[in-house]
Amino acid sequence: MQTLLIKHPHFTLEIEVADDKDRRGFERTFLIAFQRHWKKHFVTKYEFSSNSTECRIWQYNNRARFEQVNISKVTHPVFFENTSYKFNLDFKKDVLHPFVYSKLYNIESLFKMREITERTYTASAIINFQNQIGYFDLNINYQYKTVPHSVLFRFEVFPVKMNFKRDFPAIIKDIEVVFPRLVIDQLKKTYHNFDLQGTADSEIVWWIIFTNLFRSIIRHVEMIVKDPYKHLGTEIKHVTAGKVKKPKGRLADKLERFQGQPDKHFSVARTKLIEDNYENRFVKFIIKDLLSSFKTIYGKVKKDSSFKRMSEEYRIQLEYAADALSALLRNPLFNKVKDFKEPKQQSAVLLSRPGYAGLIKDWESFHSGYHLLEGIYEMEFKDIAYLYQVWSFFAIADLLRRITGVSPDIIKMPTIRKQEFREVLQKDMASKMVYHCPDQTVIELYQELRYTPDFTDTDAGTLHEYVCPDIILRIGKKDQPRNLYLTYLFDAKYRLRESARYRNMDEPLPDDLEQMNNYKEVIYHRREQDGGYEYTKEVTGAYVLYPGRAQEATYRQYYEQIILQTNRGGFPLLPYNKMGMSFLEEHLRMLISIDSKIHLYNIIKPKGIDVKSTNAYVIVLPVPVSELALIAAVTDQIMAEFPWRTWQSIIGTGVIRYMAPYIQGRGIICYYEIMGIDVKPWRDIYPRSHPAYRNEGRRYMVLQLANKQMLDGYVQIKGMANNKRYTQIRQLYRPVNGMIRTLSENSIREAARDAIWTSRQKG
Repeated sequence: MQTLLIKHPHFTLEIEVADDKDRRGFERTFLIAFQRHWKKHFVTKYEFSSNSTECRIWQYNNRARFEQVNISKVTHPVFFENTSYKFNLDFKKDVLHPFVYSKLYNIESLFKMREITERTYTASAIINFQNQIGYFDLNINYQYKTVPHSVLFRFEVFPVKMNFKRDFPAIIKDIEVVFPRLVIDQLKKTYHNFDLQGTADSEIVWWIIFTNLFRSIIRHVEMIVKDPYKHLGTEIKHVTAGKVKKPKGRLADKLERFQGQPDKHFSVARTKLIEDNYENRFVKFIIKDLLSSFKTIYGKVKKDSSFKRMSEEYRIQLEYAADALSALLRNPLFNKVKDFKEPKQQSAVLLSRPGYAGLIKDWESFHSGYHLLEGIYEMEFKDIAYLYQVWSFFAIADLLRRITGVSPDIIKMPTIRKQEFREVLQKDMASKMVYHCPDQTVIELYQELRYTPDFTDTDAGTLHEYVCPDIILRIGKKDQPRNLYLTYLFDAKYRLRESARYRNMDEPLPDDLEQMNNYKEVIYHRREQDGGYEYTKEVTGAYVLYPGRAQEATYRQYYEQIILQTNRGGFPLLPYNKMGMSFLEEHLRMLISIDSKIHLYNIIKPKGIDVKSTNAYVIVLPVPVSELALIAAVTDQIMAEFPWRTWQSIIGTGVIRYMAPYIQGRGIICYYEIMGIDVKPWRDIYPRSHPAYRNEGRRYMVLQLANKQMLDGYVQIKGMANNKRYTQIRQLYRPVNGMIRTLSENSIREAARDAIWTSRQKG
């Protein structure tokens, strides 16, 4: 399917959609891109630097048509990311040595010229711009008879998944605020405009400015060499008496005194136009400064991994620029001109004289900063998929700030890899922010936290593989045991598909959802127990962030049926997608504020063993104030066995999994996990050396304990007497005026019966 045809007196350029699937869906791609842009933003321009005899372009106005147009007046885009295009070039007879020039080797090498008949050439290439959006230059070079020609065709590659003129600039701006220059790359298929603004000190910015200005610099220096500025000055020469004209004063007296000595020389001052002046010294300083910086930075460019993408032609041009400047520096003009270390001011000549003024302006540009996405200069960006991933972390961080009302503590931010010429964030950066909320909720936000089988970075990891989700959210609440967090994962994916189930709305790819489910299944929390480790599921929910759009009613149906029911799914996230942003904010707010038991209810250990949850039942057993040794053992030490005076059959059901000792007059300061029960006489519970030992033969129920957890302070039970009581873990973390709620024994026994019935049903 043809998208564009340009007929030139010397060649024909035809561009068509290359892939069968792309051809069938091109109209749909165009309409989707149009829907994602406001009408005023779905605008582009095409530049063709030569006269064409005919131009046709694909356009849509209720139906698709291929119509003749004036290319300079066309405003709708036909080039989109991730669509494959076939470029066909057919040259007329008498065109010699045709080639397509590009800074990129892989673009230049695609256009292989073939001579199909005598002195008639053709070439074709298939290009997919993938996730690189922006301007693309097709430079067609050839010789017609004896005259060289260079024709430029420039067009813009549009995104399909976001608004190019709103969402994309917002993403770039947000990243630039936190990581200046991170968006910048080099030797990519497309580029964006920028202008000079402010000041900067960066090698990659210097290099980009050099690639934009090196031709201008050489042109200005050549102008200066051809017509250097000279000022009228006095020159002292030593000449013989015969060459002195019209001597006066002391010089006349000297001539008379040494008359008859033809070899005697005399100092004579003469007026002359002098080239060794401040202005030419300034020019010499600039050339040396540029050559010194070029040598240093170009050495780093060649070591950078992107250098292998550079075409031979472009490399020669850059190196020629340095060679040309070196040759100009050897010009006789600069042999006469002295050096100085640093310029102090700019004269009127430097600011206004042709050549000088242009060179000064170019040189000052190397010390400038930049303003992105508008201007006359060209700069390449990293792939939009990478930028979207980085931006999504900042978007989550900002939403959490708005929800909690607090600014995060920055524990760790990723560093730039210094060995790279380009600004690149370290891999597995593990950025960490912590939000300390007024209600004592603690929220940890990580970027690319790596989970490993050796559990080195956190108390969570994997049993076999290495995984590294993009964004990790851990929520610790007051109603949870200490060190127990609700963990949620997010991956930012710059890809999507149309949903067959939800009215063709955008949704994540199944593979991306499956990957998140895999993360959820393979990441575990680990703690030491009985000389080994206990593993519990770490992740509560796992979601995909994607640059999609949907009708609010349709997405709400998806949200309620998928995300709320399964704790997985996708959130459409873009700077100007208010609907998607509001759903994500609503969900985060719910995760932070809702009772923990709802989210921990379905988390299980490997092999089906239930994990500790905030809804778990606790038996509260009093410790008389007179039992000083017992009090010290349960509060200040880690107690392995705790005696109780009567057998409690309800503990044997397994529904009560924790014991909290209640110190008479003080309350509860800790609790233990019940690992088993036994019956022993007191004298067999503790060794004779233990302060709590008693030589008593009466048999007690003995709770075998482990995993002691301390509370932040004592909590009490209203009306607590010398008898057992029941509560839940979450109540221990929710005291009201220091008091916690309790449960009746009947409700515990009912829960035990339900648990037994459920177990039998499963069996």
